[in-house]
Amino acid sequence: MVFRALVAAVSLVIATPVLLKPAVISPALAVTSEDPNPYEGRVAYEILRGDTSLGWHRIMFERKGEDLIVNIAIDLEFGFGFVKLYDYTHRNRETWRNGQLVKIETRTDDNGDAWIVEAALTEEGFMIFEGVDAGKIVEPPVFPTSYWDRRFVQQSSVLGTQKGYMRDIEVSDTAQTYAIRGDLYLDLPYDAEGRWQGGVATTGDGEIIWRPGVPPSDDERDWWSYSLDDLSLEELREGAQASFAEQSNTQ
Repeated sequence: MVFRALVAAVSLVIATPVLLKPAVISPALAVTSEDPNPYEGRVAYEILRGDTSLGWHRIMFERKGEDLIVNIAIDLEFGFGFVKLYDYTHRNRETWRNGQLVKIETRTDDNGDAWIVEAALTEEGFMIFEGVDAGKIVEPPVFPTSYWDRRFVQQSSVLGTQKGYMRDIEVSDTAQTYAIRGDLYLDLPYDAEGRWQGGVATTGDGEIIWRPGVPPSDDERDWWSYSLDDLSLEELREGAQASFAEQSNTQ
């Protein structure tokens, strides 16, 4: 039960309620009138359960012509001593143009359960090509559950980045902290410039916290060296088909 609760909370992707400015580690990006991105370079959040650090959530922003490319990585481990009991790897690449999501690709290894999401803006609307809602066309604009864009809290339905289905939410706000309920149970604060400050996910087993910070220096690991291809699409696809079938049967 502890691990299932942890999995559910990780899927929500949230952080600490303390209003801190996420650590900026690289040069600032230009922000255009069409692009509401208020971030500079890259930011990171430590993920905790109580006082125990589970891992890191990192976001990198890169300008490519008229596009803003957002690369997201979440890596978690939990265990006792040298025995690993649970691990989670998530990669997400988003392409934004003129302030609108035009493409998203995600890959997730959730302790052996595989998930793949591919969706993009088409002439018909925002099409989910791969995921639980594969084949569904959603009226744009669409906002994913990556939370860095504060406009997410203005929506009534959002795209789940791990499993690829639309999730209904209700949002209320108090002093720039947004209480999100419905298919998600989150409390997400943003600063005055619209930067995500982390938050808290509440589960039946307690709280999972996302806290702005800087990943530790590690000779064995570069926390900022990651990409979508860290998880092989071919290796994930067979497992993902089973995961999608199981998810569809429970909806």
